[in-house]
This record gives sequence, C-alpha cells and structure tokens, in this order.
Amino acid sequence: MEAENSSTPTSRIESESESPPVSQIERAGSDVDSDKEGQGPGAAAVAASGSTGAEKKDISGCKTDGLRRPRLTHFPTRNGRRFNVSVYQEYDWVEYSAQEDAVYCFACRHFGGASTLTGDRHGLRVFIDTGYTCWKNMKKNLRDHQGSSRHNCAALAWSNFKAVISGHKESIASRIDANRTDEVQENRAHVKSLFKITSFLGRQALPLRGHNERDEAENKGNFLELLDVIATDDRNVRSKQERRYAHYSSPAAQNDMVRVIGEKIRSIIISEVGEARYFSVLVDETKDLSKKEQLAILIRYVHDGIIKERAIGTYHMMDLTAESLAQKIIKELSSLDIQLCVAQCYDGASVMRGNVRGVQALIREKVPHAAYIHCHAHRLNLVLVSSITEIPEMAEFFSVVQTLYTFIANSNTRHMLFIEAQKNLGHNKILHLERTCPTRWLYWY
Repeated sequence: MEAENSSTPTSRIESESESPPVSQIERAGSDVDSDKEGQGPGAAAVAASGSTGAEKKDISGCKTDGLRRPRLTHFPTRNGRRFNVSVYQEYDWVEYSAQEDAVYCFACRHFGGASTLTGDRHGLRVFIDTGYTCWKNMKKNLRDHQGSSRHNCAALAWSNFKAVISGHKESIASRIDANRTDEVQENRAHVKSLFKITSFLGRQALPLRGHNERDEAENKGNFLELLDVIATDDRNVRSKQERRYAHYSSPAAQNDMVRVIGEKIRSIIISEVGEARYFSVLVDETKDLSKKEQLAILIRYVHDGIIKERAIGTYHMMDLTAESLAQKIIKELSSLDIQLCVAQCYDGASVMRGNVRGVQALIREKVPHAAYIHCHAHRLNLVLVSSITEIPEMAEFFSVVQTLYTFIANSNTRHMLFIEAQKNLGHNKILHLERTCPTRWLYWY
C-alpha cells in the first residue's frame, strides 16, 4: 500500500464492471458469513449507523449489476495509508466504495447465503455489511478472506451464475425441474391408463376387485388383470408395476378413481340440468346384495330436445324415516336450484307418498309447486298383479310356486336334492326358485 501525507479531496473518473447486468434476473442481494478480519475506524462508524453494503449507492445493488471498481485520481488517506487499485488485478472479487472508503467482496455479498460466524451479527460483517478499511494489513487480510471456505463456496456459486447467464451451462434448478417434469409426465400417463381401465369396467358393469389379488393368484380381478395386459405393450406402465411403491393400483386407489369418475359424471349431469333449468326428481329405495338399504336418486330433464333420466348416486341409508329421506334428497340436490324442481316421483309406500308427514309433503313444504307423481311403472305393475290374481288359474299357479319355494328353500337338504334332481335330468343350467314379490315385475312376467 502507498503512504500519502496529502488528503486531497477525491473525485471518481472511471468505473469498471466485470459482469454485465442482466435485466431479466430478479434484483436481489444476499448476506454471507464474514471472516474475522480487522475493522478500521471508518467501518465502525458505518456499523454504528446501521448501514450495510447492500445499501451503498456506489457499489453493486444486486448480483446482476457487476462489480463497481472506480479508479480515482486520488483515494482518501487513512492513518497515512490509502487504497491501491492494484488489488483489482490480484483479486477479481474486490469492489470499492468511494462513499465509505471501504472494500467489499462481491461474491460473498450476493452469493454467500445468510449464515454467520460465532460472534458475528448481521449488519456488522466485514467485506459484506461494513466493508474492510484497515489498509495497513490489507494484503494479508484479503488473502485470508480469499482462502476461507465460505468465500470459496460463494465464488463457486458466482462462477456458476456467470456460466448460466452466458448460456454455457444449464442451471441446477433447470436440470432438477426438467427431471421432475419428465417424472410428472410419466406419472400422468400411468394414471391415465388406470383411469381408462376403470372407465371401461364401469361402462361394462364389471367388478374391479378379485377374491385373491396376490401376485401368485390365477385371477387377480378384472382391474389388475387388465393392467397386466396393458403393461405387456406399455413400457411406462410396466416400469411403474415393477416398482415397489407408487403403483396406484391398490384398493384405495381404485376407489379414488371410481369416486373421481363419478364426480365428473355428476358434474356433467348437473351442468346439463342447469342448462335445462327445470327438472323433476325420481327416488326409490332397495336392498343390495349385502342387505344394506340403498337410496337411488335420479333426475329427469329435457336437454337439447331429448328427455333424459340420469342417476346422480346411490346412498346407504341407516334411517328410513320420511324426515331423513327428505333431508338426504334436498342435500344431494343442493348443487341445483331446488325451486326449479317441478315434480317428485316415488312409489306408493306411505313413507314416500304420505300427505301429512311423507317425503313428498316435506319436500313441498320447501318447494310448494313440486307436484307428487305416483310412479306410473309401479302403478302399472300393481294393476297387472291385481288383474292376474283375479284369474283363478293364475292365482293357483302362483300359490303353488310360492308353496314350492317355501318347502324347498327353507331346508338345505331339500334344496340340495332339488339341485341333484335337475342334474340327473341332464339340465345344463340349474334353476333356483324365487320368492314371489308383488312389486317386482321379474317374478310375474
């Protein structure tokens, strides 16, 4: 460093910029650890004022600004010594603030992170916040700073940044993002295949699950068997199946896909009903194979000149009182304007058609113009059953059928003998007797 006795006022005449500014990059600077170099009295004054390097007007404000390296006709003196521009050539990370007469590290200020050394505090870090001003030991402290691990990490990040900006290198974030994009696309293609299988089985009214879905099972169920067929020609599906996880073919995943498809179909129906505006609701209740009471809700409307009846869902009902049934119907129609319902159609059960506390009466309390219609199919069936029972021969026939059913079905031994007798007669299809039911057409016609 040069020794000077004069303290001539300084003026800036030239400034270097070693990294071209890039306007597309976000303007932001980050703090970094400082080394335990000495501070001069000027730095202490800056620290006391709470000013940081990032706030200086004559040094870089962000990593895209490039270094600020002014060449002055005269640099201010401090204790008989002053800054020497020769360090610009020796240390490519040095930038000088004429405003504070201090040296800063460009790499550490913008690429070093936010960690601190023990005893350091943000706003008081040399080369970052307060700058270095001890010209007497300048070369030694600059070498020590350049050899620190923290500076080396920041310098490497700075080098990578310049390579990415110049187009000579792809950023790590871009590479990670590219890999992630490929994986996302593969996962979407795999899930799309799963949805195709689910949709196909749904259209064909075929069950998804199998009794035994283990790998060694001969028949793992329709869903998994179809998935294996697709995997023979689809490399992506095959690779997903070979993984230990992320198959998306578990029972829970299958149920999720059925639910998603159901919600999509329902949304389409609701959209069509919204375009049609007026609609009527049809409701019936029956037991499934597991003996659970299921409430089926359908909507009837006219869309594009075509009369449509669409089921929006079946719901397991624990309580079959008129109040619970009416509440369920209103809840499932909540996505529509219930006031646009012009009719409600049920069977002739008292809980549904009751004029006082039946479902239709409770619905009409909220929608007075929703006329109740006794289902014409049920009424026709009752008329035909009543007509048939008036014919003595038919009445006797059904009475014999019911008696045979009771006699055979109530005893397992007699039922097995009935099946064995059919086999001995050479019947390829074994017949099973059914109980007569006055409300089901299947048993009468």
